[in-house]
Amino acid sequence: MASMKDLLDGDLADASVAAAGIVPDVVAALDRLVPLLTEGGNRAALRRYYGAVDAAAQTLAALPSGRDEGASSPTVLYRLLRRDSAELAWVAPTGDGLGVLTALVDRLRGL
Repeated sequence: MASMKDLLDGDLADASVAAAGIVPDVVAALDRLVPLLTEGGNRAALRRYYGAVDAAAQTLAALPSGRDEGASSPTVLYRLLRRDSAELAWVAPTGDGLGVLTALVDRLRGL
């Protein structure tokens, strides 16, 4: 079973691939949605994008920490991951689902 430790230790690229294995359906949805966002004006795509990011944030925040003490609560992590989620598509290293997930994992690592 995957844990938070898988996302926090090692290289960001490896952590992103591990996260993509945890939420492959979210990555697939984001692969379809990110290009629609860059075209602009598609409110339905934006709502679905928020839903996909929300699902990823919930899942990643709920992973077991693998540490006994000093771990933040899943609720706090979830709220911090969801903060300013619209910007994730614009700061992602690639314009696809894995890129958005990489930005989310990078944010998680910063917390």
